[in-house]
Amino acid sequence: MKHLIARMMQAVRRFTATDFALLKLCCLQIGVLLGIYFRDALLPYAGWIWLLAGLMFGYLCVRIIWHYWSGRSSR
Repeated sequence: MKHLIARMMQAVRRFTATDFALLKLCCLQIGVLLGIYFRDALLPYAGWIWLLAGLMFGYLCVRIIWHYWSGRSSR
C-alpha cells in the first residue's frame, strides 16, 4: 500500500497548474451538485453539471493513470 501511495504522489508531482485547477473545479462542482438538490431553482441544470463534473473527473483519472504507468517504465 505504501508503494502505491508513493507512486501516486510521484504522478501528482508532475501535475501542471491546469491539472490542479481542474481538480479544484471538480471538487467545487461536486459541492455545487450537492447544493443543487437543496435548491429547486437550479435543479434543471443538474444534468449538465453532472456531465461536466464527470468529464473533468475522467480527465484527471486518465492523467493520473498515464503518469503512473509512464513513470513505472523509468525504473
